[in-house]
Amino acid sequence: LGELKEERAVQCMDCNGRLLPDCSCAGPKPATATVLCPATSPCGSPLAPASTTPVPTTTATTAAPSTTVQAGPSPVWVYTAWMTDRTNCHARRCGEGALVQERPVLCKDLASGRKLLESNCTGSKPETTRILCPATAPCQLATSTSTTTTTTLSSLTCCPKGFTLKSPSELPLSCRQGTCEVETCCSMAKWVYDDWDETPECDQSCGLAEQIQERSVSCQAIYGGELLNDALCSGAAPSRQRSLCPATEPCASCAGFVCGDDALPVLPPPPCADGVCESLQCCRKFLSGFHTQPDASVLAVANEGHRGGTLKFQGEAPQLSDGGHFFQLNGETSMDLLTPSVHNGFTALVYLRPHAEAWVDKEQEVLVQKGVDGDLWKLVLTPMKQFRIYSFKNAMMSPSSCTCASVHEAVWSHVMVRDNSSRMDLVINGKSCCGTSSSVRTTSSGSSIWLEEGLQADLHSVEIWDVALNDQDVESVTRRYHKAIPD
Repeated sequence: LGELKEERAVQCMDCNGRLLPDCSCAGPKPATATVLCPATSPCGSPLAPASTTPVPTTTATTAAPSTTVQAGPSPVWVYTAWMTDRTNCHARRCGEGALVQERPVLCKDLASGRKLLESNCTGSKPETTRILCPATAPCQLATSTSTTTTTTLSSLTCCPKGFTLKSPSELPLSCRQGTCEVETCCSMAKWVYDDWDETPECDQSCGLAEQIQERSVSCQAIYGGELLNDALCSGAAPSRQRSLCPATEPCASCAGFVCGDDALPVLPPPPCADGVCESLQCCRKFLSGFHTQPDASVLAVANEGHRGGTLKFQGEAPQLSDGGHFFQLNGETSMDLLTPSVHNGFTALVYLRPHAEAWVDKEQEVLVQKGVDGDLWKLVLTPMKQFRIYSFKNAMMSPSSCTCASVHEAVWSHVMVRDNSSRMDLVINGKSCCGTSSSVRTTSSGSSIWLEEGLQADLHSVEIWDVALNDQDVESVTRRYHKAIPD
């Protein structure tokens, strides 16, 4: 006997029972045939087994539907039993087509298992299709009229799950007259957007601009999330921005003016001309310096201080980190940071992270104020990973110094040198840790503060103020650096 196979129909359908191309269904196509019994040895062969009972194959991994062989002489009709149907026809929506089940019916020669032309088989061919659920009735338009207006409100119930009903202005006439087709009355796109954040309590300070909140709004395919043209989505697009807080009244004096992150309020607050306060009147800014920006140049940076101009790196150009958050200094770079006034004192600060592998047996100079008669002061990094300041108040005498005992290795530190014309303090991360005599000289005109060559560290920012900042200002300036570098 020839090999006995079982075949079944495997087709790709949508939820309405309509046939689709195989490529529309996800995953590999299930097998359409499996071997039930292998071919037996030829009759009369010495190798034929004593028993002629077919031995079922063990290659099938799941129970298959039983195969029916029509009684009678060969050739015969061979077909599978109908699969058990668990479709709930009552749960189907309106406007859906008939749900059909199919099966293969073949004419075969039992002796050889070969397929034959259907004309070789006698009797009527068994059914190859049957209807599981009949087509549902067309969707009807349900209308209701408001008791307060003459506007008719309409709703449709024919759209399958995952589809949305088009807006009334977009519905075709056939839909409005009561006949609903999914392709014409339902939309396969939807608006996708985030909910608005909780509305904050608005600051009532004077001189504040209106606060605007924005959000992303896009038209996307319901299945797959593909971005689509806005015109394919039903209805008007949700708003992309809203007003969080209105603008407040102009300030009469600088007392209520809010300065930016790179400035400090002028104390005592001066009055505002014509009742209009501006940053130049109410805020004071550092003289010279920069904060690393993602688009910064490695050759020069804009001076963000009130003196303006450009600050240029000298020697080896530093490398800009990924993301542009800091410069990488490898000991071959310096920069002239301009000269503060010596009459009102000064404050020099730097935000840096010393390289862990760069510690050597000598001090690394960080900031140095160079005068005509020699150095006035300098900030150094010791071999013990500590910061120290030297004050050269008298060129003929040995310098005075102080050292901060805390250790700084491979961590970001906010280091500040503050001179009020009588005392010089070393401030680390907002706290004063030591002090020495002032570096001010009567012959210090023409001096300049330098970011000195030899430093091996990551550098985010430098600021030179032409005034000695008070403790409140130091705290304010230090606070803004906590989130300057992302984790």
